[in-house]
Amino acid sequence: MKNMNKRGFELSINFIVILILSIIVLTYGLYFLFRIINEANTHSGSILFG
Repeated sequence: MKNMNKRGFELSINFIVILILSIIVLTYGLYFLFRIINEANTHSGSILFG
């Protein structure tokens, strides 16, 4: 019984770590996406009105 309890605890820790890492990766991905879009808008404005 004690071994099963330890295994469930390890699974929950692994799940929390993977969840935090995936949120961090998603946040950085969105940050770079918006940065690229903003840079493209800046360049397209300078081309059109330059």
